[in-house]
Amino acid sequence: MRRLLTLLSSVLLPILLTAQPDPDQRFAAFAYAGPNFAQVDGDYYSGYNKFGMRFGVGAHVLGTPKWYTSIGLGFAQGGARPGRSEKYRRGNSTINLRINTVEVPLLFNYRLGDKTAYTAKSNFKLYRSIVLHLGVALSRVTGTSFSRTGSANQLPIKENFVAVEDSFVNTDMYWIFGATVQLTNTTGVYFQHGKSVFGLYRPGDVGLEQVLPLYPYYLNLGVRYVLY
Repeated sequence: MRRLLTLLSSVLLPILLTAQPDPDQRFAAFAYAGPNFAQVDGDYYSGYNKFGMRFGVGAHVLGTPKWYTSIGLGFAQGGARPGRSEKYRRGNSTINLRINTVEVPLLFNYRLGDKTAYTAKSNFKLYRSIVLHLGVALSRVTGTSFSRTGSANQLPIKENFVAVEDSFVNTDMYWIFGATVQLTNTTGVYFQHGKSVFGLYRPGDVGLEQVLPLYPYYLNLGVRYVLY
């Protein structure tokens, strides 16, 4: 086992620590994964109480050393969950919502480092600088589930968003912004914040006096790895 670990380290560590794009390279693969902290604007719960995971793969389209675009395919878990004080205020009658989605993130990425520091002479410092992300994600709900504490009938009608489950919209778009702190040329720790544009539920002619529009949002922290 020790010999196997030594062999893997000797092969993988040079790749993880020194990999960088070729000047003529136009594409690079990447993967991302990390915990997702979510909530739904309109559910009368605050914070980022619903825990899940978000992960995926994709490709960078390399423009210049300073900027590039990316497209991905991923899976994300979101939803709604009350905090302890919100449970207390509602007499322990609450709703816990899980939303599973498939997403296609489309991002513009910008490196903050020196634009000239992308060669071996500068030790590729540009690729270890902070990267800003801005874009959208097209999403499709693949499933929802509910769990309850107490009785949903005891909730005010505006807070009983289970009552409109049949009207949930499966296709949506999210605004996304965030940043990555690069640890090596290929590996970084990132955060991204996303919020629904069109909403999981749109009242239409029903009116806001019943259930409010529902706009999921999330804060995602994780690790990104680029394979040049």
